[in-house]
Amino acid sequence: PSSARPPRRPGFGPGAKPGQAELEAAIAAAKANDLDQAIQRANAAIEKNPNLEHAYLLLGSSCGMKDDLQGERAAYERGLEALPRSAAIRRELGLLLLQVGEVEQAVKRYEEANDLTGGQDPEYMADLGYAYVFAGRLQEAVDLSSRALKLDERCFTCAMTLGQAKLTSRDFPGAVAAYGTARQLDPSSDDAQLGLAKAHFLAGQVGPAGDLYEAMVQAHPEDGRLRVQAAQVAMAAKRYKDAVKHLEVVAAANPDEKPLLELLLEAQTKAGDKKGAAATKARLKKLQ
Repeated sequence: PSSARPPRRPGFGPGAKPGQAELEAAIAAAKANDLDQAIQRANAAIEKNPNLEHAYLLLGSSCGMKDDLQGERAAYERGLEALPRSAAIRRELGLLLLQVGEVEQAVKRYEEANDLTGGQDPEYMADLGYAYVFAGRLQEAVDLSSRALKLDERCFTCAMTLGQAKLTSRDFPGAVAAYGTARQLDPSSDDAQLGLAKAHFLAGQVGPAGDLYEAMVQAHPEDGRLRVQAAQVAMAAKRYKDAVKHLEVVAAANPDEKPLLELLLEAQTKAGDKKGAAATKARLKKLQ
């Protein structure tokens, strides 16, 4: 029989850091979507080695995927107690704070993370810029995300943040340019396509906006909100029959929603669809 030994598994053996085996077990559990096991293993890794940054990040994200925001926050705050110079943990805590509406605290964490990376990491700069948008510090958001994109012209997050900052600042042509860059960087991104469509529409460019919305509806035909937006753009472009088509689909799934039926009636009337308009009027009358 061969005397050759099998290769060591990563994380095991005399060269492995304390807690590494538990961390790798947590990573495997998270990949298998066994979140309870991932949380248990991440905690075990931290108990063995409080300096494993990845363990706190994995613990927090696993709690977040279970909608345990309190547990997620506790994981990141625990991580910062052990690793006060961790930019990555500050970044994740900042995102969580934004989600729960603690905007000023989120900005503070993002600013700290940006400082810890030397203020020259495009991704961290873009994240801080995004927080500035929520805080109403729009010019700072534009300036920071613009600088980030200049540092890395391939930074998708930078382009998206710049687009949001421009859109919120009502610089709609600027938003079109930024979201256009984002879409070039990632043509598969629904967020970039939707941002570009909104920017075109608000810039008064209803043709390009309509084309983008139609493409998104084809990709996501079950998305009622998207169909309503596509219908509104179609009406602005005086493509009333297209608007009717979208609204009829949504109204069939939401037969008792009065504002939706009123919008459908408006589209049918402008499209010259007398039969459809009469049927919608009858539906509205029943709701009175």
